[in-house]
Amino acid sequence: MDRRVARKLEAVRRLARSQGGYGGIVAVSGGLDSRLLAHVLWSLDLPFTAVHITGPHVPMRESAAAAVWLAAQGRPFDILEVDPLGLPEIKVNDRARCYACKSLMFRRIKALAREKGFSLVVEGSHATDLTMYRPGLKALSELGVISPWALANLTKPELRIIARELCLHDPEQPSRPCVFTRLDYGMTPTRRLLSRIGQAEAALEDLGLRDFRLRAHPDKGMVIQIAAHERVHARSHEREMESIVRSHFDVVPRILYTESVSGYFDAPRT
Repeated sequence: MDRRVARKLEAVRRLARSQGGYGGIVAVSGGLDSRLLAHVLWSLDLPFTAVHITGPHVPMRESAAAAVWLAAQGRPFDILEVDPLGLPEIKVNDRARCYACKSLMFRRIKALAREKGFSLVVEGSHATDLTMYRPGLKALSELGVISPWALANLTKPELRIIARELCLHDPEQPSRPCVFTRLDYGMTPTRRLLSRIGQAEAALEDLGLRDFRLRAHPDKGMVIQIAAHERVHARSHEREMESIVRSHFDVVPRILYTESVSGYFDAPRT
């Protein structure tokens, strides 16, 4: 492992030992960042309980995979169901949606921590997140949730290096944010719409796609956004991809290849 990355990892371990000796809650979405954080905490034999949030904004397949991974670790974990659809910011689906949703989820996690006698809650945001539009980070700060990766200035590529070094399962796992991010701002999210997007994405994933999103526009147009590095594989399945989306939404999607699949609706409009 690169010495600079190793020093940052050791800084996280020192922070965990100094603040986590009495245990706490680690939020585990099922993505690489949070799984790696839980793995490091448990490797230090710190008494942390993992919590996975599920709800209409989290694809069922993603929650199922998170539960399987957590169960395989042999450590205590809880699954909390949270429904953000009743929040005003979610109903209007404005640019504050992530802040409102994170605030709700982590208030629930903090309440669970208090029930268990813990004061510490940690989660997996990293230094790369700090360079992007992430309104949910404000909610974490307000609630006193600690982000060890960000505090140690560890970036996403560096977390992948650490995950490979520690032999964590699927170190190349693509990021998969909540399904609200698939909707353009102003579109009203419903349980049915979120479910249909989740089902369509699961079918697209079955074709071998990994780093992609299915985006919905207010005119009912659908875009399959795929990372450029998957172009060769994806091009051989474009007709199947179109058929999948058409079966769920009765529209022919546009297929778009981009260098990054993050921040699609936050990019400047032309």
